[in-house]
Amino acid sequence: MGILPVVLLLGACGEESADSGAPPAGDSSPEPPADGGGQDGAQYQVSGAVLQSGDGEPMLCSGLMESMPPQCGTGLPVEGWDWNAVESESAADTTWGHYVVTGTWDGERFTLTEPPETEAPDGVAPAPEEPEVPPADRSPEELAEVQQSLMAEYPDDVLSAHVDEESRVVRADVVADTPELRQSLAEDFGEGTVVPEGWLRPVTDGG
Repeated sequence: MGILPVVLLLGACGEESADSGAPPAGDSSPEPPADGGGQDGAQYQVSGAVLQSGDGEPMLCSGLMESMPPQCGTGLPVEGWDWNAVESESAADTTWGHYVVTGTWDGERFTLTEPPETEAPDGVAPAPEEPEVPPADRSPEELAEVQQSLMAEYPDDVLSAHVDEESRVVRADVVADTPELRQSLAEDFGEGTVVPEGWLRPVTDGG
């Protein structure tokens, strides 16, 4: 079962779903807190799907699995979600939609600090430019071992990873690209061996 990009899949699901906006039974989402629950108070923003199945928690998904209803591939539990405040699609006791969400991340949960948006407001950091890193002096086989170790040792941080044989690095999609994570990756695998790209983008002060 493959994983499709969120935007494309949601477009198809919207055409096939007969119901709209009905939250799953048992959903009693609280109002978003006034300030976030992150460890350092840093706020992040991300465009992605939010999905809730049955009595489970709302999940912020990095991708949706191709099915009807869709399923969340890799995701984060969302605190403060209210299906009654957003437009959504529903089928077979599953509700989902695509949103731009802002909040804090404590390493386990994403806590809303603002209502979900359909378009990104000002002040969102653009995708970071890829840093110049020296190619790792490793064979494709060694990089494949790094990829496997990375996924095993960083299950809460790494969403996916693949070997870039041309650049001789392992590229990793991570929840948040922080200085602490980069330092840890460099210590574990060598400087420049793993190149992370963050899913959650930091919110800046500028407009």
